[in-house]
Amino acid sequence: MSKKVPNLCLYNGLAFYEIPDCLKILTELEERLISPRIPFMVIRTLGYCKQFGLKGNLVNVPMNVDTNASILPRSFSDTHTIQLKLMRQMKNKNAFMYETIRPKVVHTVIAYLVEQELYRDEGIVISSDWIKKYSSEKENFFVNNEDKKFDENEKTAESFDHDDNWNECDDKPVNPTVIETLLNDETEDSNDIGIKFAPAENNRPISILMDLKVDELTFPKIYCGKQRKIKENTKLTYAKIAKSELRMFDRRCGRVSKLFFTYKKLETRKFSDAISINLRKTKNATVAQMLNRDYVNGLIHSDDAFTFLRFDRSSPAFWELKKKELMTMNRQLGCAALFLTLSAAETKWSELIVILTQVLENKVITLEEAQNMNYEKKCDLIRNDPVTCVRYFEHRIKCLWEILSAPSGPFQGYELEDKYVRVEFQARGSPHIHALIQRVGPIDQRKKGEGVALVLLKRLSDAVRDSDSIYCVIRDIVSYPRNKLNKSDCLNSPLDIQFELLNDIYTVRNRIDLSQVLYVEIDHADKEYDVFHKAKIISDFFNRCETDSHLCFGSIASNIGDTQHAAGIASLIKVSLMIKNRMIPPQKNYDQTIAKAESKTCGLYMVKELSLFPADKPVKICISGNYAHAIIEEWLELSGSHCNKIMARENAESTGIQMCEQQYYVIVITGKCDSLSTVKLDSKSSVILSVVS
Repeated sequence: MSKKVPNLCLYNGLAFYEIPDCLKILTELEERLISPRIPFMVIRTLGYCKQFGLKGNLVNVPMNVDTNASILPRSFSDTHTIQLKLMRQMKNKNAFMYETIRPKVVHTVIAYLVEQELYRDEGIVISSDWIKKYSSEKENFFVNNEDKKFDENEKTAESFDHDDNWNECDDKPVNPTVIETLLNDETEDSNDIGIKFAPAENNRPISILMDLKVDELTFPKIYCGKQRKIKENTKLTYAKIAKSELRMFDRRCGRVSKLFFTYKKLETRKFSDAISINLRKTKNATVAQMLNRDYVNGLIHSDDAFTFLRFDRSSPAFWELKKKELMTMNRQLGCAALFLTLSAAETKWSELIVILTQVLENKVITLEEAQNMNYEKKCDLIRNDPVTCVRYFEHRIKCLWEILSAPSGPFQGYELEDKYVRVEFQARGSPHIHALIQRVGPIDQRKKGEGVALVLLKRLSDAVRDSDSIYCVIRDIVSYPRNKLNKSDCLNSPLDIQFELLNDIYTVRNRIDLSQVLYVEIDHADKEYDVFHKAKIISDFFNRCETDSHLCFGSIASNIGDTQHAAGIASLIKVSLMIKNRMIPPQKNYDQTIAKAESKTCGLYMVKELSLFPADKPVKICISGNYAHAIIEEWLELSGSHCNKIMARENAESTGIQMCEQQYYVIVITGKCDSLSTVKLDSKSSVILSVVS
């Protein structure tokens, strides 16, 4: 053990001072009145969760605290409140901040802060002459003699007023213009309600890098008017200090304004350091060179002018660096096996709601109470402590990577080896992750095509060149765009369009024996009547009688839910995997409609249990949708390399060549094999659909 104190230990001067009672009750605008620095930032709400986002840059402007105090009323009570509008410039229409403040609280806090060491070092004093001069609660507002005459008339009628206890002013509120809100209403602005002032107008902004005490002077409610005192011989960067403040058990730095202020200051520091390093690495640049347009264009052309922007996540220089990392992973380990997309769902995480309630409200609730909490309350907790939400999301992501990398995890034998992660923040303000995952596995097993399957387009000539294992052929496909269908020629029901499409397949190409079709995959059905109606159309088309074998049918929607907008792709993937494994999975969730469809009239059979394909002949499967139909036929293996398929024929080679001439698309599994080495395929064949590991 080195027995050294860690840099981020509170003992090194990172502990906060205790907040006095007068500072605890300050509002956001009241804090701005007593702070010698004002950070102008545009903070807006994002999305339906009303989280906050920063637009534009941060402008640090100094202002005089004594001037701010002088705009307050000369006479006030403990309960007196006024409307105050803090403007960037007096000519602006909308206020930077608009709030109801308490003058008594502001003056109490100012009296406390001017006695602190930080304010004394800055030479900040408050003039109390006007307070002493106007210490009385009664003020003489007479401006001229006309007002004085009006007052005398009121005194004459005073005796008559005492005779009647009713006062017409009793029906009106004492302070009708007090509104506890930060929202800036244009209607109220037009009425000029409240005090409107711009304390930082005409003041020169100060760089947050040059202002050494900008944090303490900007947020007196956090630092209590005292400067942070770091222990000697302790190396702490601003990034480490910010990490300590944001992750501390004391959540005073979790405010949105403080978060964005720290972010902009840290970003500016990184840019400054990057520019300094970049200048030291290059040749000495003179003023004449920088004024030369050709010299600057040369720097831009070679990207030397933008290398310092690598610290900005939204800059092209940053993504150029990340692209190199991704390409390096692909060159060393090959293409990624999985693409993963994850989004934060803070309102659905009951554990997070329990943590936020305990941190922000110092109250312990159960998971059931967190689940039953209303949506607005959850959003309010998430807005008030975004640091805890992001840390919780990061913790869940780390746990996910550990699970995927575990030897006994979901990818047992193919654990996570490497990954490329891109973190984005959505329009609602929550983090969003795109990840490319590279899994572990012997190289010879990867080439065999075993494991998770992906769908892509590939030419037939490329599949033959790569010696891919072809499993099935898409023999015929008909697809009509919805806007080109002539529904007037069809029957009354839109579902009868399917019958017209099915006829088009076989009137153009009558090469397939319909009695050989084993299974029909239908698309999503919204109603029970639609399921029965589709089954009736399919039964009428295939014309199965009682003596014929039953025609099996099913739908991928019965297993994974609504696939209306992706039913074609989902059905194609399902059918290709069925042919690859030579089995039909059981169907679910159609029990109420099966009795209608499974009748002697329809001649259909819903597969309720796992069923195997017949081993003595290849199978044909039909995919039937509202606007597209296809026939998929099992590919004949020529070399007999797959012993689990008893599909050999006497004229296998000639039949295979004939099928190659007729086919349009084939479904393959990539891998090294010699099953097609003796077959000559037409290089002019069209694009094929492949299932790639």
